[in-house]
Amino acid sequence: MKFRSIVLAVTGVLLLIAGSMTWHSRFAYSPETNIQRALGTRLVEVSKVTDVDLTDACRGVNEGNGWILFMLNASIINDDKIRTFFETAEEPLGLYVEYEPGLFRLGLGMGPGNVNEAGESVSNIELPIRRVHRSEDAYVFIGVTRDVTRVVTNTRDARVAWPSYLADEWKCNQVRVADNEKVSTHGYTCKGCNVRLRYAIGGDVGELSDILESVSNIRQFNTRRWVGTGLSLLGIVFIMISLRDVSRRRREFAEFDQT
Repeated sequence: MKFRSIVLAVTGVLLLIAGSMTWHSRFAYSPETNIQRALGTRLVEVSKVTDVDLTDACRGVNEGNGWILFMLNASIINDDKIRTFFETAEEPLGLYVEYEPGLFRLGLGMGPGNVNEAGESVSNIELPIRRVHRSEDAYVFIGVTRDVTRVVTNTRDARVAWPSYLADEWKCNQVRVADNEKVSTHGYTCKGCNVRLRYAIGGDVGELSDILESVSNIRQFNTRRWVGTGLSLLGIVFIMISLRDVSRRRREFAEFDQT
């Protein structure tokens, strides 16, 4: 019985350690290798010094199966400052990524005077990328097609549909990468953001879907979360059984001494 208790206790501790390590590794995210394997030299660096006209590159989005993928590397700072990381045109005609206290988000400019299906005047659609609880370095992939914009980052894979009334309003003629001094058309800089922006284009939305699937870690995140939780709970059960055996054995010894 003593040997059984020791084995159960040791096994429980090992399971608890393995579960904790698996659970804490759920946020591991290293997409650089996959994106380089998929796109290689097709990735083009966007200048941080001057604004860039990517009209020709973005025009393919409105042509059948065309797409453009933006790859953003940046430091997200958890504070009370509003920051614009990059934008593709002057407000409200471009795509942009911003941070406001506690929220990292994507905005899709649709031009002035647009009215949605409910008859409400709308100038942009916002897609929350993630809640920000701590400062971190992030990879963000933004794939734009004729119908859908998809955002993939660590533990997040989200889509937002372009409304049918968008037509050709969305623009890419003034891509501006923010820094400590450069002001966006929203009036914000991006102090301490260390922004790097690259893009690639293609003519097959199936290829874009495969690329974004390769850099999405949602399945890995959920698997590690559930496996880690399961192993930890199983370890706790083994430890409790071991402690129960020890407690029972002590009671038996106490009863034997009394006799």
